[in-house]
Amino acid sequence: MGYRVALGFVMQKVKEEAVTKYLLYKQHLLDTSRAETVLKVVDDIIALHATSASTPYLSLFARMKQFQRDFLDRELYTYRNLIRLGTLRGTLFIMPTKLASMVFQATRASEAQSMQLLQVWSIPHSEFQRIADSVVAVLKDGPQPLRIIKQAMTPGLVRTLERQIGKNVAHMTNVNIVLSVMMQQGKVFSEKYSDSILTRQANRYALIRTVYPQLNFEAVSPEEAQVQLVTRYIGTFGPVTEQDIVWWTGLGKTKIQTALAKIQSKLLPIHIKNRLEEYVMLESDYSALKKFKAPRSLPVLLLPYEDPYTKGYQLRNRLVSADFERDVYVGGEAQPTVLINGKIVGIWNRVFEEATEVITIELFQRLSRGEKNTLMDNARLQGQMMTGKDLKVVIKIR
Repeated sequence: MGYRVALGFVMQKVKEEAVTKYLLYKQHLLDTSRAETVLKVVDDIIALHATSASTPYLSLFARMKQFQRDFLDRELYTYRNLIRLGTLRGTLFIMPTKLASMVFQATRASEAQSMQLLQVWSIPHSEFQRIADSVVAVLKDGPQPLRIIKQAMTPGLVRTLERQIGKNVAHMTNVNIVLSVMMQQGKVFSEKYSDSILTRQANRYALIRTVYPQLNFEAVSPEEAQVQLVTRYIGTFGPVTEQDIVWWTGLGKTKIQTALAKIQSKLLPIHIKNRLEEYVMLESDYSALKKFKAPRSLPVLLLPYEDPYTKGYQLRNRLVSADFERDVYVGGEAQPTVLINGKIVGIWNRVFEEATEVITIELFQRLSRGEKNTLMDNARLQGQMMTGKDLKVVIKIR
């Protein structure tokens, strides 16, 4: 990054163990830092991954004192304090509505990119407009599934499209593509139904201006939003490398360097002992790290697929041994993990997405009897919270 010279500060040295404990604290993953409310957690970690329907529930369960599934449902569907948007890296996240303008504006696709999607699928602008007008008419009274949206279209307007992608031929209707463009434009959003934990269950679509009339994406410019987002990310996940920031935001290196230059007076260069990478964190956060008193014992944790803690960095050598990184990060996707002392020591199956009734845990190392018993208890509690059943737990040692 070059902050050692650019910022004019002495490189601050910190121990990796201290950093790990502090990150667990910031992520509400210590027993002493578990949160009371859903909004506190989501605000502090910016957004919850929501590609998988069960992930937000499990991420909150790991971070709250007495989480129940309806806690998230109320904030998301009843009070509308949260919204599900495709933003960072084009991925679906649940975020507080008060942060939505910042996150959306910082990462939104340009109009040219949206129009390119129409061109790729050979949809004329006139056809796009007719479908978009129909979508608005259907959704003006509230959310609807894709099936209802298509049924409301003028006969003959809906058509199936084909596109060669590598060796495969993809099939998609023009309505699907138009909805994707409208979501990129900040006009429409998609969500699961309340209490849905299966990814394959249908989405429903709604107009942002109808469901979230207080949202104004134009309240902040993309450039200012990028500065705000980078600052929030460093505060939440720091110490981080520039590579981490580029990857997590999905923004290009040039935009990240521009944002970093605007906040350089707030940053400190950090050296984590026994690590070669150059890190940075907020000066205020470094002060908090130095004052932080970590508990002696750390929890045994089960984190879900694409949890913010395991997904928050491109450089993962502080989280998992190189021998097992490919088992944990399959195709770049963070599998459900077992954490001990903040380190990944195993994986477990996506039981709730797969609708099975056996939680299978595969460990990379042997655990003490106490750690194993705690792991079993945590797995059973998660299963009970998600399904209302006592699921079988199987532990295997690699």
